[in-house]
Amino acid sequence: MEFLSVKRISPGGGCGLTSSRARSMLVEQILYFKYLYCQEARVAFCKRMLRVRIVEFA
Repeated sequence: MEFLSVKRISPGGGCGLTSSRARSMLVEQILYFKYLYCQEARVAFCKRMLRVRIVEFA
């Protein structure tokens, strides 16, 4: 719900501009780090699955 409220705030909306912009930047950073973490986890998972398959075939 927090994320949706951040997206809905339009730039230039008066006194809350700087705080909303800072919050949206923070949300973007969090989403970016989550994305990077998911990529790392997926790569590690794929490597582990490949290793398991190689062991099964060997």
